[in-house]
Amino acid sequence: MLFKASDKKDIKNISDMYPYENKFGVKSSYSQILYGEASAFNMFAKIAFYVSLVFLVFTVFLIVNFMFTSITYRKKEIGVLRALGSRSMDVIKIFLWEAICLSVISGTIASILLVVVSNFMNKFIMGIMDTLTTPFVVGIRQFLVIYIVVFLLTIISSILPLLKISKMKPIDAILNK
Repeated sequence: MLFKASDKKDIKNISDMYPYENKFGVKSSYSQILYGEASAFNMFAKIAFYVSLVFLVFTVFLIVNFMFTSITYRKKEIGVLRALGSRSMDVIKIFLWEAICLSVISGTIASILLVVVSNFMNKFIMGIMDTLTTPFVVGIRQFLVIYIVVFLLTIISSILPLLKISKMKPIDAILNK
């Protein structure tokens, strides 16, 4: 179905009557540009999603490996603390504070990098497409997701080896058995 409109008001009325979700669209001198930008933004969003997924997997392995090696390297220290009368919960609290500090630092660095990379990508895409719209919008939700994921990741990767070591006898932990 093709409607001809010469006025902005007519175009607005037609676009309200037939929204894009219903597979109807307004065809004007600017519509092809807008539909092209929308498909390009969708493509950039998919690429950004997959790139961030790869970085997430890499970060998970990096943080889990760091926390696991940090705790197993200090197994003797945990054994000494337990031999001096510290409870398992006291030892876990010490290492959880380390994990919390690591998660705050990691989350802050990730948030700063998110802002820098999204600004760079927005400027890059705006330059290529010669448009004023920005595809990457950073809000409070993205920062919350970063901090929650990093926090949960570091806590879980700390607790698992700590529980294993804290169940050992202090002498076995000291002798590294």
